[in-house]
Amino acid sequence: MSGARVVGAAALLAVIGVAGVGAVHAAGAVSAAAELAPARLAPFAGRVPPLGWPRQGEAAVAVQGVGMLGASPRQQPVPIASVTKIMTALVVLRDHPLAPGQGGPVLVMTATDQEVFRQDLHQDDSTLPVRVGERLSERQLLEGLLIPSGDNAAWILARWDAGAVPNFVAKMNAEARALGLRATHYADVSGLDPASTSSAVDQTHLAEVAMRDPVFAAIVRQAHVVLPFAGRLPNYNPLAGAPYVSGVKTGWTPAAGGCLVLARWARVGARPLTVVATALGQRGPAELPAAARVSDRLARRAVALLTTRVVSLARRPVGILRAPGERPDPLVVVGAARLVGWPGLPVTVHLHLSSPLPALPIPAGATVGRAVVTAGAQTVVLPIRTRRQLVAPGLLWRLL
Repeated sequence: MSGARVVGAAALLAVIGVAGVGAVHAAGAVSAAAELAPARLAPFAGRVPPLGWPRQGEAAVAVQGVGMLGASPRQQPVPIASVTKIMTALVVLRDHPLAPGQGGPVLVMTATDQEVFRQDLHQDDSTLPVRVGERLSERQLLEGLLIPSGDNAAWILARWDAGAVPNFVAKMNAEARALGLRATHYADVSGLDPASTSSAVDQTHLAEVAMRDPVFAAIVRQAHVVLPFAGRLPNYNPLAGAPYVSGVKTGWTPAAGGCLVLARWARVGARPLTVVATALGQRGPAELPAAARVSDRLARRAVALLTTRVVSLARRPVGILRAPGERPDPLVVVGAARLVGWPGLPVTVHLHLSSPLPALPIPAGATVGRAVVTAGAQTVVLPIRTRRQLVAPGLLWRLL
């Protein structure tokens, strides 16, 4: 077996599932009985070395589509500043989906929108410059939300989507509950309110979800955007534009400190993957760059740990299929599971018989079950098939 070891071969005929042996049915059909052997797979070889968690704040790192590689021991709800806007963008895109390259509905900026911009600017908040009569598409507003982190862009999008900001905040919290983000609570749409709190683990999970949206992913990988009135606006992410970096969101307030959720893409074997690393609550003379260093270091270490593995169960039968008057037919798993993981990641296999089994005769190569191979969030289903034909019993067996 390539890269894997199956334990328990001696127990091949230990029955963990039996479909049953049928008597002669009214229609004259006779069924077969199947037996499956327990199978176990070894985890990915090795152990994860220390990842180097920050001495302050909290952090986490995950591989999209595989799972959470690790998290610092201090996981609790803390202010997350403009990292809040990941959920703001996700709810807008959920309610108003965009296709790649599509701008979406156009909003005309009002005197109120311009006044909110001026108030935010006066308070030294991060803003998206707008003026009365300016026409901005949904995508352009999302760019203004995620790249220069415009607090007023969050306000404009929230009112457009839900009619009022409190209604939109309620949607954000409902989505957080639906995604299982138990340490997350939103008090506003921009993160200025320190009552908008979450954990590094929750925001890493959320960024994994958001990065599955191709429009969100395309926006956050940009080092800058150009908008009609605002002009060229740079990304606050110190790592924006660096090789292999693809977002996601920065945040800073006096209450939150430096916060940064980073996505770094890599190719492991032939498979493209995205690693997401989050650092919250970084303190010091340069808090946002400090958060960037933590996230980048964790993402790089995660990429270095990833390996591929091919799991095959084809070398030996995983069970037998019996038919009256016939010698047992070995059952085999066809194909292989191609997995990505890190040292120590568990790999499991569960064998399932079809119910009911096909009626006799059963041809060679017939699918009679499935093997479900899992490693983290990866699931690969392989067919269990017969090796030779099983025929219905003859007249003599029926008479006896």
